[in-house]
Amino acid sequence: MKSFGTQQMARYGLLLMLLASAICRGDQVTLDNGDRLTGTVKGLAAGKLVIGTEYAGDVSVDVKRIASLKTDSDMTVVLDDDTRLYGRLSGNGQKLEIADSGEPVDVTRVSKLEPGRTTGDEWKFSGRVSIGASDIRGNTNERNLNWDAEGVARQGKNRYTLGGRGVYGSDSGEETDNNTILYAQYDRFVSKKWYSYGNVNLQNDKFDDIKLRAVGGAGVGYQWFDTERTKLALEAGPSYVYTEYYGQATEQFLAARLVTKFDYWLWKDTVQFFNYNEFYYSLQDQENSFLRSQTGFRLPLVDKFMAIVQLNLDWDGNPPQGKVALDRTLIISLGYRW
Repeated sequence: MKSFGTQQMARYGLLLMLLASAICRGDQVTLDNGDRLTGTVKGLAAGKLVIGTEYAGDVSVDVKRIASLKTDSDMTVVLDDDTRLYGRLSGNGQKLEIADSGEPVDVTRVSKLEPGRTTGDEWKFSGRVSIGASDIRGNTNERNLNWDAEGVARQGKNRYTLGGRGVYGSDSGEETDNNTILYAQYDRFVSKKWYSYGNVNLQNDKFDDIKLRAVGGAGVGYQWFDTERTKLALEAGPSYVYTEYYGQATEQFLAARLVTKFDYWLWKDTVQFFNYNEFYYSLQDQENSFLRSQTGFRLPLVDKFMAIVQLNLDWDGNPPQGKVALDRTLIISLGYRW
């Protein structure tokens, strides 16, 4: 009986050790002040290491403050020359050792860090959709609906974007606003920041006398910043513009397209500022030039839901007779991102 009891205790002890080992498993980061974080390393960008924890969510750590780092599973390390290295990591804020590569790597050479073994050809999807509406009954009978949606798919050097936006309004059953824009774009990256593009967009604006405005073109873009906090892209190229009106002759001309796209988190996960400008300068008659602009703020709510406040500007250098050159639309809506 005594021998049996000793064997049981040994088995229980071994089981407890295995359980403790399982509980303690995870990536570990130790800071220069002795603090230790345990969780899952999710990435590295702009000099910040992101580690997901069960007790504090995602925590960003300045790599310069990392005294030691050790991952429990394989990681993909992408260097500044697009070389990919695979294996478990160890090291500190200056040097990383990848188990399967042998040679230490200077942290300043790391452009991306991803969990698991990735080839760079995996599909990645992101996007957003927002809807705002109002229905006023009583002394006035007004209805307003606006929507904005965009989806982006990225695989390696290829990026595909599809989106649109629209505004509809009525007063006592009579239409007061009806404007829809749909667009699609393909980007081919030739380097980390430079890319070529081809795009097309279609617009209908009943109250600006535009039955169909079709625009197609190609050009080059430069992804100046592409981080979790800041995204800035510039694009330029020639476009062909075809505009069919409800009440006047059709117009068609070549234009120079100039675009800026800017997203910036003023406070992380609290307030995001955005500004998109798309300007078409007519190479035939500058009065035919036009501009589309969206500026506003996104405020995360719960999970991936967000509130949006934005101002849309649509300027036409040569509006149809009886129409004004600038349309302003202030929109408050509820959105979802992924």
